[in-house]
Amino acid sequence: MLVPIPDARRGKTFQMSAPFRPAFSSICLLATALSVGSIVDSAIAIEPHTAVSHGILPTTQDRPQNRRPKHQDPKNHDQPEKSANENGNDTGTQGAADGNAKTDPSQDGQQPEKGTDSQDGKTGEPTAPIPVDDDVLFAPYVSNVGLLGRLEVSPAIRAMSEDQFVNRVLPRLTGERNRLILEVRNLVETLGDVRYAARVEAQRALIEKGPLILSILENLPPQDDLEIRIRLTRVKEELGKAGKEDIERNACIARGLAEALSYRSGPVEIDALLSAIDYLDSRVRLAALRSAGVQMHDPELAARSGAKLLERIQAMADSSDLEVRNGATTAIGAMQIPESRDWLLALVSDPKRSPSHRILALRLLHARKDIEGTLGEALAKLSDDEAEFLRTIAACLDPAQTNDRPSATVNLELEDGGKLEATHIVGLDGANVRFAGPKATGGSAIYVPRSTVDVIINPSNATIDAQGARIFLESGTSLRFDKLALDGDRVTFHALDRDLTIPKAMLRGVLSDASRGRILGGSRDHDQVRLREGEDRVIEGKLEALTEDSLTIKTGDKSREIAWKDVEALLFRLDGTGRATGDTGDIGQFVQVDMANGERLVGYLVDLDGSSIRIADRRIGCVDVALTDVARMHLSNSGRALTGFTLVCDFGNTSVMELDGEGRVVWKLEELFDPLDAEITPTGTILITEQADDAVREYDRGGKQIWAFTDLGNPMDADRLPNGNTLITDPGNNRVIEVDREKNIVWKFGLEEARRKEFKPYDADRLPNGNTLITDQGDKRVIEVTTSGEVVWEIKGIDYLVDADRLPNGNTLITRRSPNMVFEVNQQGATVWKLEKLTMPGDADRLPDGTTMVAEDGGVKIYGRDGTLLRRLPAEWAIEANGY
Repeated sequence: MLVPIPDARRGKTFQMSAPFRPAFSSICLLATALSVGSIVDSAIAIEPHTAVSHGILPTTQDRPQNRRPKHQDPKNHDQPEKSANENGNDTGTQGAADGNAKTDPSQDGQQPEKGTDSQDGKTGEPTAPIPVDDDVLFAPYVSNVGLLGRLEVSPAIRAMSEDQFVNRVLPRLTGERNRLILEVRNLVETLGDVRYAARVEAQRALIEKGPLILSILENLPPQDDLEIRIRLTRVKEELGKAGKEDIERNACIARGLAEALSYRSGPVEIDALLSAIDYLDSRVRLAALRSAGVQMHDPELAARSGAKLLERIQAMADSSDLEVRNGATTAIGAMQIPESRDWLLALVSDPKRSPSHRILALRLLHARKDIEGTLGEALAKLSDDEAEFLRTIAACLDPAQTNDRPSATVNLELEDGGKLEATHIVGLDGANVRFAGPKATGGSAIYVPRSTVDVIINPSNATIDAQGARIFLESGTSLRFDKLALDGDRVTFHALDRDLTIPKAMLRGVLSDASRGRILGGSRDHDQVRLREGEDRVIEGKLEALTEDSLTIKTGDKSREIAWKDVEALLFRLDGTGRATGDTGDIGQFVQVDMANGERLVGYLVDLDGSSIRIADRRIGCVDVALTDVARMHLSNSGRALTGFTLVCDFGNTSVMELDGEGRVVWKLEELFDPLDAEITPTGTILITEQADDAVREYDRGGKQIWAFTDLGNPMDADRLPNGNTLITDPGNNRVIEVDREKNIVWKFGLEEARRKEFKPYDADRLPNGNTLITDQGDKRVIEVTTSGEVVWEIKGIDYLVDADRLPNGNTLITRRSPNMVFEVNQQGATVWKLEKLTMPGDADRLPDGTTMVAEDGGVKIYGRDGTLLRRLPAEWAIEANGY
């Protein structure tokens, strides 16, 4: 048995599933060994020593408690070799594929020149043979060797003649997305044709198109016509039987080729990318957008194809998928044509656009040569709330006096496990960061998408533990300071060589000695002082004064002055959600900089080159930092406080624990009765659903029970409502109930209201409109009901439902098991996004930065919009997780 069901005790389920885990681990280990072997074979066909030294061979993901053996990443012991001699000719083996290879761009900071590759009659002949067999050439594209492994193929792609390119590469980038979608929609409509022969022919034609169209069919709106629904079900069943391996393989090859076209330019290449932008697979479209942005730096190509590209991708810049939006925007920004300049100016001037999108457009405009005084005029006319901040960033973009700063040698680590040591940053290039090129790419600078960068490390600076007093902003920034004072609801202090005044609501707190602790927890009702010692170490009230030597807090009618030497931490009152305010919706635009002196800066990335990084924040302004003063940089930060917390209901360990921003356990309540749900209440207590004891209980931080409701049968979920009542799912009694503090049932939805004898509610959420969203596992549906019990929205036919959340955009995020997945549906019930191949998910939440947090067997995992695993928080079997 793999999943807990409403009528079974969780403990029994766990005992039954445990014996299968060793066998499963052995199978996974065997599969891992086989897959790694095939990957190594593929890597050797390209350049084995580079594949190993860069750490690009994949690793398996750990199972909890070491159930599956770990496969360690190979360490990088080799330093990248200089790839060009004094004449600029490549001296490497695989890197010599282009006889006129570019010089190392780290020497001059310039973009590699284009147009010297052996194509279109241009100079330079390949000095290394191109593999005849495409299966050998494209092997890294279908093996999980990561971005750096895929880039090792680029010299061979660059060395192809135009005829070879057209015959071997171009056909694989043919985009059929728009045409195929239109064809599929027309055929689906024909499934309901009045003519029998037409219906049969349409069904046959859909099946013949193969599994490629499954994603299109899944995103179609619900069909009203019964005949269409029946025939569409048959089509999906037939397509589901067909193998998807070829589709996945072709998509991976197309993605790799689209990435490689960042290093080969010309009319044929840009036409290939224009075609790839229409590819059905989103990974291919993103790679094509990024490479098109690189190609558009060529004035001739921009003049020839820029207008056509702008017309094709302009709508993508409005996408809710942030990677697509940023990729399209940066591709448009690279075009040196008047139409793209005017489009960017309109974006910067539009107050309805998100701040992060406007800042991206501003950065792209500033890098153009055709902007002259137009940008300054546009910024001067702005009068909305973001106007002053945008003007601050524009001033920050102006060239700084940093010529005397030395270039820093850095190590690059990617999200996919790839590593590049002892390299140099060349600069930002649209959606990419350019690094000095390794030998595997022929010495050219490599283009690395910002979203794939895990961390950039300065090996000369070890991160030190913070010492002395620190003030923490809600964004995650922590600073050394002096001259601290309180002015009404604003805090003033001196930091970063400037005087700052910041609203108290935008600060998390103060540590008098950062080496003694961290900013943990806090109150949503009061300011809080934590003393270093004594029986009553926590004092709550209203902060009245701050000085260099002491603070004053009022509790009740009494004010108390406390010397800083006695204070461990001062925590400012949290807002209603505990989350950062402001523009936190774009993880791709923020950066986190950990300084060598222990300070941390979080803000919008303004500029980055080989010697400096500049970031901007509304509260602290623009900060220009020498890379020699930096220890680490994370280019994908959410802009939220790294001191935030995650409450995890760990079903495997029958416990509830609180993790800090770095994944460390800071509070834990153990030996619970099969906990299935846990949440922080507005007063800071913890509400826990204990299924095995048929109870919902509320605990304080000391583990003392302060409230309970026990008239239940196998409860699954409990939420504390704004009115102080508690909403509980009670599947053992076939009902959802709302109870008050006196344990009276003040509202219910059960068998009588549902009019369904199978009604088994697993999860329930009270919506802002007063309705209740219910995950009905027994009836295989998600419903929205009014206070009178009327069902006003429903999606049916979904097995093994466990969770459903209504998102701010009106869509619904649904978690199910068998298959293990999370998917998002619109109001019409069509799937608009999904995350598959999960491990026993119990709960999923869409975070403010657009990522998705999923509680799974093996831990809490945070995924990007493209399904990339961005982060993991430890747990045996996380069944529920809440960030705050």
